[in-house]
Amino acid sequence: EAALYGAKEGEKRGNILIGPSLHKRIELAIDLVDQVEDLSKCAKILYDYIGAGLQTYEVVPIVIALFYKTKGNVMKAIEASVNLGGDTDTIGALVGALGGTYYGSDKLNSSIIDEIANINNIDFKAIATKLTEFILIQNNICQN
Repeated sequence: EAALYGAKEGEKRGNILIGPSLHKRIELAIDLVDQVEDLSKCAKILYDYIGAGLQTYEVVPIVIALFYKTKGNVMKAIEASVNLGGDTDTIGALVGALGGTYYGSDKLNSSIIDEIANINNIDFKAIATKLTEFILIQNNICQN
């Protein structure tokens, strides 16, 4: 519901762009995954009907639909997204970020996260700390 609200508000307030309605594509993606139980079939249907390119109107509906379909099993959502085809790194990263934020980082496989961090030389804790500091600063600015 929050994703749909945000998409609708963004369409009202954001810059006018040529492209499909994001909130309608999120609704479509959710309707599509509701029709099938098997997650790999859901991923195939999403790929075929929504697409998995770089465009926001493709990536966001797939991320939301996989997050919705897996109902807390963040690693299953990530696995489905990276096996999807198309822009799998972006979709997988966003599904993981959304799932980890919503359900908690304990839902993520720490050995896989460590492997990703080591291979790509990423300090996730430093990034999280900087993002938290930024959010706190922005919150303070908005309150003053």
